[in-house]
Formats: sequence, structure tokens, C-alpha cells
Amino acid sequence: MVYSQQLASYTVANETVQKTRQLVMLYDAVIRFLKQARVAMEERRFEERMNLIQKASNIIIGLHKSVDFERGGEIAQTLNNFYIAMDLRMLNLNRSNSLTECDGILSEIKMMRDAWDKIDNKLNEPIGKADLPADAEKPVADFSA
Repeated sequence: MVYSQQLASYTVANETVQKTRQLVMLYDAVIRFLKQARVAMEERRFEERMNLIQKASNIIIGLHKSVDFERGGEIAQTLNNFYIAMDLRMLNLNRSNSLTECDGILSEIKMMRDAWDKIDNKLNEPIGKADLPADAEKPVADFSA
């Protein structure tokens, strides 16, 4: 029952939420899982830490699989490298149990999240006259005829 509700929520979000906002939300989930894993590390709850890091890793793997190499060019390669590095570092985190390494991963994930958030905000801000070039008020073509 819970799974079907989650699936329904995901389906609605997928149809109504901008793709860039979806990315931000996924990064937020990774950050949340890693913060929870950090607390589990401090409290020496190793199984919980492992499960939380796995959840974060699964999201990163999903993001990695969604990279469009055909249209993404150099940015796609940068994202590819980022996702591979983050996943490997999270895998190592389960072995090292290093709070410093966890903080480093969190910091980099937050930077990427903030970059996507800026992109999302820019894409969704209304265009005002001040944002348009000087000749933008002139119609390119008149389709009213």
C-alpha cells in the first residue's frame, strides 16, 4: 500500500515538476541521507550507516544513468566524472567510517545541488522588459494576417 502511494506521488511529481527542480529535490534527498549516515557513523550504528549511504548512492547512480551524452557535450562528461567519483567515495565511506570524508562528500553534493538550484531559478524567473535586448520589442514577424 505504501509503495503504491509513493509511486503515485512520484508519477504526479514527474508530470508537474520541472526537470531541473526534480534534480534539486534528488540532491536534497542525497544530502538528507548522507547527513543521517553521518549521525549513524558518530553513534556507531554501522548497519544503518550502510543502508543510508546505499540510498544516497542509488540516487547518484540514477542521476548518472540519466546523463544525456549525445546532447550534453562537455557538461555531460563533467557530470559523468562527478557521479562516478561521488559513488566511489560513498562506497569507500562505508569502509573508512570517516566523518571528514563524509563532510567532504556532503560539501561537494551541496555545491552541485546549489548549481542546479540556480539553473532552475533562472529558468523559472519571469522575463521582464529589462531582461530583453533593446530590439526585442520589435516583432520579428506578424502572424496575425
